[in-house]
Amino acid sequence: MQKESMIISEAMQRILSEIRRIELCSEFHTIEGSETQLGGRLIHLYQDTDDPRVSALIVRFMKLAGPVWQKKLIAAEAASPGRPVHFNSLDEYLALIRRENLHTL
Repeated sequence: MQKESMIISEAMQRILSEIRRIELCSEFHTIEGSETQLGGRLIHLYQDTDDPRVSALIVRFMKLAGPVWQKKLIAAEAASPGRPVHFNSLDEYLALIRRENLHTL
């Protein structure tokens, strides 16, 4: 699996701060390291959390991170059957899929 890095914007930093504030007791609170590690840890947190606020923040973060990270989040969610979908709507999910398909044509 190829490691993808990301450029973290100020908006993404604010989202990370909010996630850390909510997840004070988790391993995520002390996250350090490269952007590649950060993306993977956020995906794991997304799969493990039951807090819809954290899930929504991670989805927003991955949208800002770009299509590669959005695709990784979708793949991780698809690999976790039985977990509820964290996208705000089916339309949001389908729009993401359509955008991804346009990028691969």
